[in-house]
Amino acid sequence: MESTSRYPTLHARCESQVHLDVCSHMPYLSLGGALHFVTFINDATRKAWVYPVWTKNRVFTIFKDWLTMVKNQMDRKLKCSRSDNEGEYKFDKFATFYRQHNIMRELTAPHNVEQDGIVE
Repeated sequence: MESTSRYPTLHARCESQVHLDVCSHMPYLSLGGALHFVTFINDATRKAWVYPVWTKNRVFTIFKDWLTMVKNQMDRKLKCSRSDNEGEYKFDKFATFYRQHNIMRELTAPHNVEQDGIVE
């Protein structure tokens, strides 16, 4: 698939992409007491998974659990991800995990609804 842009994005070159986002600063706690939630949205199908997050340092663990579930239940491999350049995805453990599993990543500007698109 070719991009019409002069500078093709990762999205234009990737077959299996997921958009990730953490929603914070909710005015109310969830029924389980979570302050945040994390979303994973498949770019092609728009299938969405939403997980409550009590603290942002749990995002990486939830991501790994979600990825294992997708591999086991759907026999799919994540090839690339798109997320904003907020703190929860900038941890070295994300970068190391992506390198070890050959997952490409595309980071958008923080707080930029136009770039975040699907997850916003």
